[in-house]
Amino acid sequence: MKTSGNTILITGAASGIGLEIAKLFSQKNNKVIMADRSIDQLKTEAAKLKNAVAIAVDLTDENDVNKLIQTIKLNHSELNIVLLNAGAANDYSLYSTEYDLEYAKSEINTNYIANVRLTHALEPVLSTKEEAAFVVTTSGLAFVPNLNYPTYSFTKAALHSFALASRRALKRKGSSIKFFDLMPPLTNRLRRSPLTQILSKSKATHPLRSPRLLGALLCLTGQHNVRTDGSTNAPSLNLGEVGRGKRTDAHCGLRDFSAPLRG
Repeated sequence: MKTSGNTILITGAASGIGLEIAKLFSQKNNKVIMADRSIDQLKTEAAKLKNAVAIAVDLTDENDVNKLIQTIKLNHSELNIVLLNAGAANDYSLYSTEYDLEYAKSEINTNYIANVRLTHALEPVLSTKEEAAFVVTTSGLAFVPNLNYPTYSFTKAALHSFALASRRALKRKGSSIKFFDLMPPLTNRLRRSPLTQILSKSKATHPLRSPRLLGALLCLTGQHNVRTDGSTNAPSLNLGEVGRGKRTDAHCGLRDFSAPLRG
């Protein structure tokens, strides 16, 4: 996938991963269409970037999503990359007084339904481009759910499966559109998670210090920035650069860890 000269739609672009991606693509001479429901923050951030457009959209609102689709088709028909990054997460426990069905509805609509709707609506636009791609942001929680974020974890699992199915469906259709499943590494906000702290304090003989086992575990939980020596203050590593100390594919090196794990 080329990294310059594109027109890129990024959802969830007012903050976090979406904003940082928008900044990087803007620096590489791409036109960046930034979409988010936090319109004031979105406009402020878009104004700082070169060749950026801000579009307000609430992905839980079907009418808003349809308006975004029509705006893209009418005003940005040169679109060739769609990066679906927006996500909602609520902290609650299943089968408890904290459970609220509205939380689940909001997360499912934002994290999954909106992405399915956008990919299907924009596939005809991308199909006419030589260099076209969909990118969806998933998570290691697709494989190991977090009980404090049950619906969020489920939606990431669903989105990961959707990405795999879409890649095969587009290939079967004869489409040249690429479909990427992005699993970001551990961010600064999560570097001091309980798992990270346990691993950093473990003795050298602890089973979790096995490079391959530790690499697989970190991969599955999305904590790719912890080195196999347990260090948590090391510079960020490339996605999948754990366990064997080499870079693997966008599936976080799962193929490297498919063999039986030994010490």
